[in-house]
Amino acid sequence: MPAQTVTVLLIHGAFAESASWNPVLTRLRAESVDVVAVANPLRSVSGDAAYVRDIITGIGTPVVLVGHSYGGMVITEAAAGNDSVVGLVYASAFAPESGESAFELSTKFPGSTLGDVLVTSPVPTGVEFRIRPGDFHRQFVADGSEAEAELMALTQRPVTEVALAEGLPTAAPAWKQLPSWFVFGDQDRNIPVELLRFMAERAQSKGTREVAGASHAISIGAPDQVTAAILDAVGPPVEGLDPGCRPRSDIYHIMEEEMSDPAGDGTFLGELETEVKAELDLAEASGPGEVVGEASAEWLYESIEVQREEIGLRSLLGAVEAVEGDDPRNDERTAGL
Repeated sequence: MPAQTVTVLLIHGAFAESASWNPVLTRLRAESVDVVAVANPLRSVSGDAAYVRDIITGIGTPVVLVGHSYGGMVITEAAAGNDSVVGLVYASAFAPESGESAFELSTKFPGSTLGDVLVTSPVPTGVEFRIRPGDFHRQFVADGSEAEAELMALTQRPVTEVALAEGLPTAAPAWKQLPSWFVFGDQDRNIPVELLRFMAERAQSKGTREVAGASHAISIGAPDQVTAAILDAVGPPVEGLDPGCRPRSDIYHIMEEEMSDPAGDGTFLGELETEVKAELDLAEASGPGEVVGEASAEWLYESIEVQREEIGLRSLLGAVEAVEGDDPRNDERTAGL
């Protein structure tokens, strides 16, 4: 597929708002990543996910969805069956199975003290919850400053009981089809750390960062680690292209899955060859020098460089050269094959 700019959508959870992502957002912008912090309605899983899907459609590029806390419920639903989503990042977030709710998951393991600090207000659908301002610092963002905590307590967005009680509607949670990354703190008082570990393992996380001492507000207490997880999901920039161009091709994902066991059962070579040939066909259709050919070649070169002892793909390299024309980089990259 043609290399496109990947857009990161940051989806906050309950008791937060879009500015809670600011420390992460500024770091992503410094890396030339296109990013939008979405105002999550916090009314229902199905309704909030529909809103996020509308935003994805309007953006019109591949997206990586990043959810915090209840936002993980939303991205899991919004990404289900959505071809525009190329990766998921769960930042101290719920990664539910079909039918599981935030309420249900939060009681799966002991440790959450959230229920002790909530206050309710009536809404047409029942009630909505807030964290008592005096308890916000200790409960939500213990590793932040008092000033940060006070501001966040005053700007927190309440979540409805309906949203927290609604089971994941889709029968196919997005983390079962898409690569997912997890980052969370071991001092989370909202979501028990044992639950966060469980969900990461269940989702076969591509990379899990557990941050010592970090609170539930992981984007405030550990923005560097959150940003690193997001950049893992977005992927590296393609050499010679705008830094924001980070295509996540099927080749990359297959390579990433199999790299730790190159000997394996022999499926890596077959899958890689199939995906490379498919992308080379697209590249050839676009003509020499097109971004498609260059991006496809980059992933192929990376795969071969790392796996040079296990994989002989000289014929495919020849095909790349035929697509791209005479490229002096080929001699350097094929040396030793």
